[in-house]
Amino acid sequence: MKKEMIPLAKDKRHIVVEQCSGNLILRPIDEPVLRIRGGDYQIQETENGYQISSPGDLTIYLFPETTFELTQGLGDVKVKAVNTLINLNEVHGNASVTHSLDVTLGHVYGDLVAKHLAGDLIVDTVNGDFLGKHIRAFTINEVHGDIRAKHTAGDVTIGKVLGDVSLFYVSGGVNIADGHHDVTLNRIDGIVQASALGDIRVKNQLPPGKHTLNAKQDVVLLWPPKQPLSISAQVGRVTNRFQFDQVTENDNLFEAHLGEGGPHLNIISEAVLIIKNINQGSINDQEIDIHLDLDFEFGNEFEALGSRMATFGEEIASKISSRMADITSQLEGQFKAMRKKEEAVRRASERVSRYAAPAPPAPPTAPTPPTRAVDPAAVDDAKLKVLQLLENGKISVEEANTLLKALE
Repeated sequence: MKKEMIPLAKDKRHIVVEQCSGNLILRPIDEPVLRIRGGDYQIQETENGYQISSPGDLTIYLFPETTFELTQGLGDVKVKAVNTLINLNEVHGNASVTHSLDVTLGHVYGDLVAKHLAGDLIVDTVNGDFLGKHIRAFTINEVHGDIRAKHTAGDVTIGKVLGDVSLFYVSGGVNIADGHHDVTLNRIDGIVQASALGDIRVKNQLPPGKHTLNAKQDVVLLWPPKQPLSISAQVGRVTNRFQFDQVTENDNLFEAHLGEGGPHLNIISEAVLIIKNINQGSINDQEIDIHLDLDFEFGNEFEALGSRMATFGEEIASKISSRMADITSQLEGQFKAMRKKEEAVRRASERVSRYAAPAPPAPPTAPTPPTRAVDPAAVDDAKLKVLQLLENGKISVEEANTLLKALE
């Protein structure tokens, strides 16, 4: 393993990695030095810093007063507690940024995870999913998967997203220009402008001001009782279970008012506008928080287990397949509405199409790391976790099948 530590003059603190063919890890260091650890990497001095290329994995320790730029990373990139400006132009694997300041990303071909950022996150394109937690503010131009974020101190700006959007506890405003699936908003403290081809759900009250919700499917409002609210809606149909002071309905136009000084919602929906007291929410509405937490907790555990698994024993696979057949048979008799069946098929079909999109150009082949031994007990535990989630109704049959196939 090649190691190097270079003292950094004040005019030599811009670090550029032109290409890293393996995984890249960025960590902090308190001394004004550039510390590098990796294989047969190459480094050269530039006018204002250093330029590095590596055919394999690379770890770089950054002093806070430096700036860092990655031109192209062909593996995963992890940024941990780096208090400097980070610019990642192209990441062919997954990207993870935690406990850092301002971060800018260009194109991430895998998933992006961002947690505990004291600065702003600006992203152009993510081919996979985006998962955020405790971020000051973020802007994402395009996401091909889902967006799930919890606890954002500032504004959230989203351009085009092909999956679902779930935003919880946003202290600023929310702007979603082009959502292709469902949007769920819970405890938003700023102005909302959201457009989606699926459903839009708003849980808890919004601040005073003019908000716009434009949905191809249903719009669902779960509103606290007796809290001021004004609505102007053009919808296909209205199901109102909320107590307003005044309600006017005329063909496809619906207007309602309660109290003074509250928010005004301009709503457009080709389907149904559903307004309920928040205490009257369905089981699915009440479980939105649970599902979001599940994405954060189970996702990390599943990823850790998956990194240790390469193959599965025939005996375990047989047991899982048999159990899946039994559960699927039981669930088929419990679907109560044809629309839910059609929606599940539509989501599965579009997700397959999305992930089947042409892959980016194949990068140069990096050195193959040693294969890790498979832990049969961990395999069994992971699959049983999937089955338990399915039995408890936390995931659908299609999602369970997707998880099990991902482990093969």
